[in-house]
Amino acid sequence: MGAFSLCYKLKSMVIPEGVEMIFDDCFLECGDLEYVSLPSTINYIGEHAFALCRKLMKIEMHEGIEHIDPYAFKSIGSIEEIVIPESVRSIGEYALCDNRFLHTAILPNRLAVIVNNVFEDCNRLSDVRWPSELAMIFQEAFKSCGFTTLALPCKLEAIGNEAFFGNLSLTKLILPESLESIGNAAFAGCENLREVYCPRQTPPEVQFIHSMANAGSGAANAPQPPFDKIAADAVLYVPIGTKSLYEASMFAKGFAEIR
Repeated sequence: MGAFSLCYKLKSMVIPEGVEMIFDDCFLECGDLEYVSLPSTINYIGEHAFALCRKLMKIEMHEGIEHIDPYAFKSIGSIEEIVIPESVRSIGEYALCDNRFLHTAILPNRLAVIVNNVFEDCNRLSDVRWPSELAMIFQEAFKSCGFTTLALPCKLEAIGNEAFFGNLSLTKLILPESLESIGNAAFAGCENLREVYCPRQTPPEVQFIHSMANAGSGAANAPQPPFDKIAADAVLYVPIGTKSLYEASMFAKGFAEIR
């Protein structure tokens, strides 16, 4: 662990074929590292593996990687686009957080869960290719990101607490019919959000959803409005004949009008 950490003069790294794992802290805080190429034999990237490499502009990852641990690419500074291989099955908490120049993230289709805080504070992130199998987005996963218009994927079932809190540029949101539950303050503080479309015949249930452990469990923590402190003139669009159901639900609190 930490084999190359704090190597401030290291500018590029091509890791040879045959290497299977990048262990914890391996390139932690390599301040001048700009380019990394990983071989096709890599299947695991450890915790803090490339964290705080603030000049890293490009990282090439190939099919074969299955697990990316927490904080692996935290605060890597200069990267604008990241492509996660289709082989990846899990991405850990905070794995890509605090990347202030990240604009585009291409995620693998097989990824069913986006865990807590993965992209938190990626202020310019506005372009995400959503996994086709995505079912759950957990707490603060996209907190303080840069979305303007957001259409969530068609198999999504749950959105966690504060998952998109404070997306200040977000103006339009399209939710999928598959959405069954939504967490406390999921879109709170999106102060320019003016249009929300929800095609469900019944409002999604508002729950305390922090992680896998309490998703859909009806946890004891009191539910809170998911759309608190959005635009004062925000409109919620719902299917014909369902307006009264939405008016009676906590899901609709915070909207100026339901149409």
